[in-house]
Parts: sequence; structure tokens; C-alpha cells
Amino acid sequence: MIIINTCSVKHSTENKIVRRFRDIKERYKDKILVGTGCLVEHDKNIIVGKVKDVSLFSINNLDEFLGNIDDLFKGKKIELVGKRKYDKNKKMYDTGYRGRGVIDIVQISSGCLGNCSYCATKFAKGGLLSFDYKYIVERIKNSNAKEFWLTAQDLSSYGMDKRNGMNLARLVKEILKLNKDFRLRLGMMNPHDLYSYMDEFLDVVKDGRVFKFFHIPIQSGSDRVLKDMNRKGNVKEFKEIVRRIRERYPESVVGTDIIVGYPTETEGDFKESIKLIKDVELDWVNVSKYSYRKGTKASKLKQLDSGTVKKRSIEMSKIVREIEEKRIRMWEDWEGSIIVDEIHKNELYGRNFSYRPIHVPFGFFDECDPLKFYGKYLKVKVLNIDGLKIIAKPIVR
Repeated sequence: MIIINTCSVKHSTENKIVRRFRDIKERYKDKILVGTGCLVEHDKNIIVGKVKDVSLFSINNLDEFLGNIDDLFKGKKIELVGKRKYDKNKKMYDTGYRGRGVIDIVQISSGCLGNCSYCATKFAKGGLLSFDYKYIVERIKNSNAKEFWLTAQDLSSYGMDKRNGMNLARLVKEILKLNKDFRLRLGMMNPHDLYSYMDEFLDVVKDGRVFKFFHIPIQSGSDRVLKDMNRKGNVKEFKEIVRRIRERYPESVVGTDIIVGYPTETEGDFKESIKLIKDVELDWVNVSKYSYRKGTKASKLKQLDSGTVKKRSIEMSKIVREIEEKRIRMWEDWEGSIIVDEIHKNELYGRNFSYRPIHVPFGFFDECDPLKFYGKYLKVKVLNIDGLKIIAKPIVR
């Protein structure tokens, strides 16, 4: 059986997924093919209309997958798609844990509070459902992993649907009460909700077990476009968040997402996005061309010429690259510990306290077996920075 987890965030992603289904169907004719994920829930016909003999389990029906395994292996085609009421809060943590390696991905909520005009993900995920913090803490407590990634569509809104006093900062505080050594990476946090408890958040993440890594998507440097996108917050708020993070944690890594070519984005709006990126000089920026998504409010607008969108994307990406290469130079000659969480071809791959990826080639270990450091802490010294790649040697005593 081959299971494909799908995504509906962009049109280009959708096309890649359909190609992947076709390629796997052609290559593995004897395998049972199953699709799940957001695209299945958003529009199953995108898949079933182009791929034959595929079973589908939407994100709202995953708890029924194991109960249908026997029928799938008997050749029965199954489609379980559509929203339904069940205790997703508990089901998320009843299916066992995934922490058998160094990294364990821990989802803390489903859905979101936003209604962004360009986004189709909410059609699949729905509104915010924050999972009980006790399940989350217990999951981390019982996992053998060394590095935990807290993930959600928007971490910053955690708890805001419950009105029980819980928020992301307080969740992290509960996790940090665990008497164990681990590293905690926080996923995407939308700026407006994070801003509402910023001081509390900055106090909690001072713990050395929390990576000083902050992914805060703004999407545009134009307040007018942000309003058209139905995004909460504004550019001033975003800049203040970045300023306060860097004031408190100067060596932190801060990144954002920018969409270029939104239907109402003028050349002037685009220049405002350029100005924002130059002003704040972030460590990394995900630049995305606006993607038409059927059924969204933005899909009803007059779309910009694709050539204009492509031109803006290239210009923005060039500026982003220059700033990223400038920012990464702060790590020249850095010496400290990394947690080795991956093994690439002929090198260890680890993260320092700010989640910067560090590459340590096997050749530097002499007679020592580099693989024994997988899942452990390793002291290193940076020797070279090649573009955006940090290369270090181990300091092994």
C-alpha cells in the first residue's frame, strides 16, 4: 500500500500531487493507492477525475483508516470524505506516537481563526480546534525523541477557541515543566495573535530548550493589500514584533512569508513589500507567487498578468537572497553545540540554539565513527560559509 498525503495550499502544489499519483500508479501497478490530506477534503474530484482506482480518507476521517485496512487489501475501493463530528481532540493522541527517531512532530491544534481571502486550506481544515494541553504534554513526556516540532496552521492562536486562559506561551511553559532534556521548535505564528501576549511569550522562550527560531508570516508589506487579503494585523505591528524578538534574543533566527502578485497588488504595494524586507533584514523569507484557488474570495477578483507576477517574484527573491547571505555571516567562526538530527550523504546535519542548520562532513572525524553522534549533542566550530550553507568541524575530545 502507498499512501499519499496531499496539500491544497497552491495550484502548483495541486498539479505536482496529481502528477505524483499518476507516476506512482504507473510505476507500482501492484500496490493499493490511498490519498489523504487537505486536497482530498477540499476537492476530491481533482484526484478521482484524473487517477483511477484510488481510495480516499479525508483529514476528518483518518480515525477510520485502520478499521478499513482489511477491506482495502481485499481490493475494495473506499471513499471517506466530508466533515463529521467526533472527538478529534482525543483521537489525535490515541493513535500512538511518532517519536521513534530524533524528531517528533506534535500537532497542537487543527484549523485556524483566520479567513484569508486567498486561502483554500480552511475549506478542508475548518475553524480552530485547540487540543487539550494535557494530551500534548503527555505525548512529549512519553516520546523518546530529542527534538519536538510544535505544529499547527497557526501556533499563535492556540487556546483562543477555548477561552480557558490557555495560550501558546502557557502551553510551552507546561511543556518545559517536564524534567527531561529536549529541544523545542515552534512552527508558524501569525503576528497579530502573537502580539497580544508578546511579553509573556518572550519570557517563556528564554529557556535554553526552546530554539530561538521564529516563523512569523506577514504576507505583504502593504497595509492596503493586507486588508484586501483579510489578514489581521498590520506592518507596524509586525516590525515591532521583530524588533522585540531581536532586542531580547540578538542571535535569533526570524523569518516570514511574502505573497507577490495578489490580484489587488499595485506596483506601489509591491515596492512597500520590498521596503519592508529591506528594513527588517530577516534571516529567511519564503517568497510565493499568488496562487489562484477555486472558491476563495480572491478567485473572484481580476487576476494579475502572470508575467508581472513572475517578474515581481524574481525581483523579490533576488533581494531576499542578498539579505539572507548577509545575515548568515553572523555565524562565521561560531563555536557551540548542535543537536544532530539528520544524516545526509557523507555529512551530519544538526541545528544550533537558533535552529540554524550546520553541516559537518564525515571527513572531519578521522578514526571516529560520525554516526554515533546521531541524536546527540556535538560541539562544533564553523569553518566556512558557502552561500547559505554553514560548514563546521567537530570538536571531539
